Amino acid sequence: MGKKHPFLKKILLLLAGLLVMTLMALTANLFGLIPPPPVPPYRTTGQAASVANIVEYTDFQCPACRNASKTLRAIMAANPGKIRLTFRHFPLPMHALAVPAAMAAECAGEQGKFWEYADMLYDNQQQWTGSARAKDTFASYAKTLGLDERRFIECAESPRTRAVIIRDDLAAQYRRIDSTPTFFLNGRKLQAGTKALTEELAIMGLAMPPEVK
Repeated sequence: MGKKHPFLKKILLLLAGLLVMTLMALTANLFGLIPPPPVPPYRTTGQAASVANIVEYTDFQCPACRNASKTLRAIMAANPGKIRLTFRHFPLPMHALAVPAAMAAECAGEQGKFWEYADMLYDNQQQWTGSARAKDTFASYAKTLGLDERRFIECAESPRTRAVIIRDDLAAQYRRIDSTPTFFLNGRKLQAGTKALTEELAIMGLAMPPEVK
């Protein structure tokens, strides 16, 4: 008869338990049962009691996201105090600089300039997209905003910052989001991007500026 190995049996049972827990967590995420990771306060703008609570999954290298950013800025300016916007990263695989751009925005956020930096990335998208020196360009934006450059560069190269982007990306994939921009309005996913969002906001009675109509 072969010898019994109780220690090995315990290890196998532990591994089996971990596997089951992992599969349960993944399944729960796929069906939206587990909420996405918390968003840093600097990635949310607007009042908590706003009429419209918008969550946007977006990519800084995406042209449609650049256009959506301009639209959202105009609508929020026309409706002060009525819209709360939360930003979530979803860098698409075909955009080689989307992750570095998202990391740069996170680092600007840590210094209190997330939205200003995000606007610079969108407004200058054609300048840095495809550039071999995009990281230098990102650093120059930080300098323009008066950020601590050394702290910014260290943050933009940190695995910790990359992990923040990966968490948002996984949350988007678990929710079967496959394009950018994707919006959730008051908890409900919209299927047709920016057009659907503006139509829904208009139905809710929010003012639409001339450049949006």
